[in-house]
Amino acid sequence: MNTMETVTPPTATKAYLASLPERAARALVAISGGFVYEMTTHMLPAGVRHARLYQATIERLLRILVEGVGGVQGVFVAEGLPLNDLVVRKAAGNAVELASFLAVGWSPVWLLAAVADITGGTRLYLQTLVGELEASGALPTGIRIDSFEGLLSALEGSSGTLAD
Repeated sequence: MNTMETVTPPTATKAYLASLPERAARALVAISGGFVYEMTTHMLPAGVRHARLYQATIERLLRILVEGVGGVQGVFVAEGLPLNDLVVRKAAGNAVELASFLAVGWSPVWLLAAVADITGGTRLYLQTLVGELEASGALPTGIRIDSFEGLLSALEGSSGTLAD
């Protein structure tokens, strides 16, 4: 009788060893995505990070990689959209985007995101301009101006008062 019998590992150990490559790949994706996310958080200005174009192209992809593939939760601020819904929307959006690239050579998704960013930038510019005009005395302080039409009306009133 042979006292040295070969012991085979249990099935749980085999499954664990078989899943090592997948888990290593997931960990690498989570680490890489987390690194890129942290770098963009600290190196890009807040205006760029909050821009629709950045959110549509980079931030949501990083969320899918880190939370979906890597399985790391709590890195991203909850945007109200569950990860599964985000993956479905991102896949559908990428299909539309690819089709538009092939058909016309540009993406309407990027165009719409850029338009949203320009609109937001225009609002910020208006607020800065109103602040400068108030500081210089061209506009009375305390007037609430929400549009360029409102700014022109306020300037018309100030100019009319000065002309009188």
